[in-house]
Amino acid sequence: MCGCQYNVLNTTMIDYIPLSRRTEGISVYALNYTFGLAIGPALTMIVAAKWSYTPVFVILLFSAVMSATCIFQIRFKKTEFAEESIPQQDGKQSFLGVFEKTALPMAFMILPLSLCYAGAQTFIETYTKGLDIAWTAQGFFIGYSLLIVLTRPLAGRLADQRGENYVMVPVIIVNAVGCAALGLAGIVPPAAAALVIASALLMAVGFGSVLPLGHAVAIKYGQPHQFARITSTYWVFSDCAMGFGGFLLGHIASGIGFSNLFFVEVAFSFVGLIIYWRLHGRRQR
Repeated sequence: MCGCQYNVLNTTMIDYIPLSRRTEGISVYALNYTFGLAIGPALTMIVAAKWSYTPVFVILLFSAVMSATCIFQIRFKKTEFAEESIPQQDGKQSFLGVFEKTALPMAFMILPLSLCYAGAQTFIETYTKGLDIAWTAQGFFIGYSLLIVLTRPLAGRLADQRGENYVMVPVIIVNAVGCAALGLAGIVPPAAAALVIASALLMAVGFGSVLPLGHAVAIKYGQPHQFARITSTYWVFSDCAMGFGGFLLGHIASGIGFSNLFFVEVAFSFVGLIIYWRLHGRRQR
């Protein structure tokens, strides 16, 4: 249910953003997702440790009621399409037919990049405990969340003004450097804490920027009647990587160790860059 709601809100939000600032607007809107993932787990641990899980569910219920109340205050625009823009349905729908082809280049790109963040999100606590710097796990998520507030809107604005290649290529490379910093933390113990925090900042600039930018680029080259399917296609690929990434990367880490796993994620970042350039970037000025 939550995934469906997020898809609908993502699509609806596009109608309220001026075309000339669409990438910046999507980048700003996506901050809610990042803060929810960063603040939610931390707040849950604090409340559960001090009282119990019952107040946690009370807070969740209150949040859901507040969200529903806000929804009823929004005047949604009525979307109208010309008859020729509405795809004709023959009553048969294949599994692959639910994906929007326009979104596939960006969806394929975000898949390996989401695996990078999935690995960091899933294993950072265990990794830092093994390095005897467990406190940096909290610092990782706090630093990641705070820097995103500054960099994500800026990245969106630059993409609107200069074009997507101007931003996408550098931030994907920065994400690779962030993964490398995490890997180096296990090799250079004296600098491990600084490298973990540095990796958080680099991945905030990297993955934190590329996640909404990829969505904005996919929307940019679609038609209004495709926006909902473009949005769902893009986020399905990212969410699948985030969901199954821990399972997949856990098997890899069991064989090569966490430090080497993060070096493997460097390769994932460059795979994402190659996919972006081959399927989209090289065709843009």
